[in-house]
Amino acid sequence: MLVSTAIAACTYLSSLQTAMKVPVMFAGRTVLNKPAMTEKVVALTFDDGPSPFTTPTVLDSLKKHHAKATFFLVGQMIHRREYLLRRMMAEGHVIGNHSWSHPYHPDPAKAKDEVRRTNQAIHQVTGFYPAVFRPPGGIMDSWTARLAKAQGLPSVIWTGSSADTATTSSAVVYRNVVAAAHPGAIILMHDVKSHTAAAVPAILATLEKKGYRFVTVPEMLRIWQAAKKKAADQQVAAKVPSTGSTKS
Repeated sequence: MLVSTAIAACTYLSSLQTAMKVPVMFAGRTVLNKPAMTEKVVALTFDDGPSPFTTPTVLDSLKKHHAKATFFLVGQMIHRREYLLRRMMAEGHVIGNHSWSHPYHPDPAKAKDEVRRTNQAIHQVTGFYPAVFRPPGGIMDSWTARLAKAQGLPSVIWTGSSADTATTSSAVVYRNVVAAAHPGAIILMHDVKSHTAAAVPAILATLEKKGYRFVTVPEMLRIWQAAKKKAADQQVAAKVPSTGSTKS
């Protein structure tokens, strides 16, 4: 019994490590421009949580649709909400670092502390350090982004947004996300917004009907890598002269 339990635990940990693995080509880089692709996959991302009021609603919706997502957490929001991180991990989602207190333009010393404290808070609860980072406000040249990339973390921006910070309408959030969804998209949302939580079920249902699969950011980056390699191989093949001969 003890041996089988240990094996199961090791298998579970191995599967988590695999799920969070980010291709080397994106390590320490800003993730923004997706490659051309046709596979219907979309990465839904949720920032600024966790919230004890709205994050469980989002998680319930994702679970109902067997959808995976990525949650970029603000470190100071974790205390007394550790159970939400454990649930995210148990249900196959990925947790990313979104700084400690969400400053847009911290100085280098504060930025270093913002990244470090959040990494430690997530590790303390889950046993894993986050494999992805998103700078507050998506500010690509902030010191938090620079220092996170210096640690090898990809700084993940987005290809489309729900614009849920500019509206309180779940219908608007729904329309924005559905419009932003295309093969390979990474979409920005906020699980701390009640109107976003309310829109998630319809978003998932509609995109499912359109044939989309919901993946985490690390999985999306692995898909991006494959698409980039395929495109590069096709370019090389197009440049290679034909070796076929013709008879005179």
